[in-house]
Amino acid sequence: MRGVARRLLDFIGWRRSRIDAATDPEAKLTALAAEMTAAYVSNHDVPLAEIPALLRRFRAELVEMNPVAESSPPVESAATPRKRSAILTTFDRAAVLLVGVGVGAMIGAAFVSEGAHAPTAAPTVVASPAPAQKAAAPTDCPMPFSPHLMQSLAAGQPVTVGVFGDSFGDGVWAAMRQMLPKGYQVIRFSKESTGFTRYASLNLEDNARSQIAGQPIDVAVIDFGANDTQGLYDGPKAYPLLSDGWKAAYGGRIDRYVTLLRQQGAMVYWLGLPKMRKPEFDRQISDMEAFYDQRMTALGVPYIGVEPLSVDASGSFNEYLPDGPSQKPRLMRANDGIHMSFAGYERIATPVVARIQDYVARARKMAAIDAPPPAPAPASPAVPRSHAS
Repeated sequence: MRGVARRLLDFIGWRRSRIDAATDPEAKLTALAAEMTAAYVSNHDVPLAEIPALLRRFRAELVEMNPVAESSPPVESAATPRKRSAILTTFDRAAVLLVGVGVGAMIGAAFVSEGAHAPTAAPTVVASPAPAQKAAAPTDCPMPFSPHLMQSLAAGQPVTVGVFGDSFGDGVWAAMRQMLPKGYQVIRFSKESTGFTRYASLNLEDNARSQIAGQPIDVAVIDFGANDTQGLYDGPKAYPLLSDGWKAAYGGRIDRYVTLLRQQGAMVYWLGLPKMRKPEFDRQISDMEAFYDQRMTALGVPYIGVEPLSVDASGSFNEYLPDGPSQKPRLMRANDGIHMSFAGYERIATPVVARIQDYVARARKMAAIDAPPPAPAPASPAVPRSHAS
């Protein structure tokens, strides 16, 4: 049963890549909803009959959180024929929908049962070390709490969290929506296949400026980098990856990006990337993470590295890692050796969720202190004493 479920997961990933190549927003929306459904079913006991309704609910929520995805017309790419047959388009969408439901059903049967064990083909799992405890709570606020946050808390309104990034941002956004309790609004500003080296296709600074116009954000989580292990052009000049010119141009872009979000009033966190399967790619990502850490330190932005959460006790890449009180092996990575499963995104989002909740708790306490004391209740008129005659 597990083997069938994994093959279905492989298939939905392949169909997703075909849809990405076709740049069909509606089909990609359905694909993302199918993946979220499969991930949800893998963590909850969902009856088979309820899976189609769950898929429709996730799709509706995606449209509500990102209306542009529903209304944007398809964009033709040079590598894609200008006209695709109606039969192929229908198959793409139907395949994603049906496979999403099928994956949900198979995962519900294969992964949720108490007696399930990791497949023999899976890598050997070595117990992960417990995350090191912080000696003291970090100071996440280099500036006063924003007026919007304080007003929201005083009025009992939800805290707005915006997630910015590439496909990793998509996954972190989906995880945080499930992890943060009532009282938080988590908005997706991420966009797959983007990065700070790819301004020829999308200028992230201009995009963020238009995204947050008129949309107050109390907390911003940034997760970029998986697409940026390449050189970049800055005007007429080209710079190799991590050269001095690259660091200057790339660093200037992320500095301006962070400043833009801070000027809007957001408390900014930079979330790191996990260990990668391919050694050369992992080395590049590790070097970039060191650069991000240094840059965020200079800006006073909390940098949250997640590589220790993505490896086993030997420090090696492993698709399966012990999870939960039972420490049973759980699939944490996608088949490409780069991205995470939904459980994996929850795993790497855990530290930033904890930091956000601590930050908001301190702001909430400050809001209560700053709030004017309640007006005293009007004194009731004194009742004259009766005198015995």
